[in-house]
Amino acid sequence: MKRHLFLLVALLPMVASAYDAQINGIYYNFISENEAEVTYKTTSYNSYSGSIFIPPSVNYNGKTYSVTSIGEYAFANSNGLFEVTIPNSVTTIGWYAFANCSLLSVTIPESVTSIGKMAFYGCYYLANIEVTHCLTEIFSDAFYETAWFDNQPRGIVYLGNVVCTYKYKSDMPEGTRISLPEGTIGIVDYAFEECSGLTSVTIPNSVTTIGRFAFYFCTNLTSVVIGSGVTSIGNMAFYYDSNITDVWCFAENVPSTGLYVFGDQWLAPATLHVPEGSLEAYRTTAPWSDFGTIVALTQDDIDAVDEVKASETTAETARYDLLGRQISTPQKGINIIRMNDGTNRKVLIK
Repeated sequence: MKRHLFLLVALLPMVASAYDAQINGIYYNFISENEAEVTYKTTSYNSYSGSIFIPPSVNYNGKTYSVTSIGEYAFANSNGLFEVTIPNSVTTIGWYAFANCSLLSVTIPESVTSIGKMAFYGCYYLANIEVTHCLTEIFSDAFYETAWFDNQPRGIVYLGNVVCTYKYKSDMPEGTRISLPEGTIGIVDYAFEECSGLTSVTIPNSVTTIGRFAFYFCTNLTSVVIGSGVTSIGNMAFYYDSNITDVWCFAENVPSTGLYVFGDQWLAPATLHVPEGSLEAYRTTAPWSDFGTIVALTQDDIDAVDEVKASETTAETARYDLLGRQISTPQKGINIIRMNDGTNRKVLIK
């Protein structure tokens, strides 16, 4: 679902322009007694240029504040900004924080757990994103319209050394069956939205969260396997998936759910398969209780899921040359291909 940059421009005047302090060329708001947030100077934005080093803490009027977040629109439209250093004290990067700026690369420190909606949207020169951990929350289109995203191969896009499903980048072929690899710990908001080619998905035990609208309007999705590690499923994650007939949920503790996770239009004829010891919990907890049939998982179910995981066709997720540089298309010579099962392959292109 493509969103255009004029939406950002239209929203800019709606945001307040005040800041609490300017310290060494960086603008801050103090959001608690001991925390500071990086912000902008005025709603004309374009507040920063060159190379910016954000310190882990600042002193103001005799008090020390830890810099814990980069606020909404903080660096938006900073078309002279080419480098920013984010400290390990920062845990959140706000909505539109770097939208439409001229960053070339960015390193996301391990302290960051959440990246807001369209945070780096429109950073057309942003080709390198360094992430060494798996973020627990990435809102929709966080890296859309960046060189990094455009250079990703067709198919599922992963972010970080520990894979996080980000966004299915191209039109999905009809009859696609996806088995996400172990090690994936999150499926972000809108990840597979409107992927009408998707017919089945197997979510591994390592996944803990399924984001909002993650499989929204996947109209040909018929079967879903939810791993034992899932603890929460966001709003409308499977809404309008009216052809689902079976959901196998291996979580012994009933996952928490947002609003309209499944919708009610297809639950009556569908079957929910859950651990035997959890039958009563699912039968008495909405919206799980709305399934027409709720039965205990059998050994045949478990064997069938294991067989799917073992037989699922692997797919390319990234491609590199021998120097470790990511390439978007096959190049002559040795190409190193990362597969969605976590393996790497060397291929000679003539």
